[in-house]
Amino acid sequence: MVAVLLALLIVRLVEGGQSTTHGKLSANADHPAATASRTPDTTSPSLSQSPTTPAAFGGTWSGPVTQPPVTYTVTITLTSGQTSGTIAYTGADFSCSGDLSLTSATDTTMTLSQGIVVGQSTCSNGTVTVTLSGPDAIGFSFQSHPAAVGTLTRE
Repeated sequence: MVAVLLALLIVRLVEGGQSTTHGKLSANADHPAATASRTPDTTSPSLSQSPTTPAAFGGTWSGPVTQPPVTYTVTITLTSGQTSGTIAYTGADFSCSGDLSLTSATDTTMTLSQGIVVGQSTCSNGTVTVTLSGPDAIGFSFQSHPAAVGTLTRE
């Protein structure tokens, strides 16, 4: 049993040191994939609990995002109280979509790990941050070089 656990640990360490994901969005900017982390549950030291989507972020959000030199449309769907959502990118000559996993949340800002499912040749995994800027608007940022930023409105 100990040998099996040790072998699994060695495999995980080796895999963790080798990143095969080269970030890209519509501008093919380099950015490594992000991984989700768990937030400790302060009410029970022996258990951990993932953050959930605050009520103010629940819904479908869409709008133009610019990643110089291009602009495209981003649509995010989030459900209050959940730990995940979806994202879709649509540009003049590409589209892709994926899953979002919540890594941290406050009442006004959420950080999500993006995992592209469809269109991996034009979009990449990475980190998305959304910031509440009003009851029907959120600021959007995808960490890349250059960064992709814009304002999404509630549909």
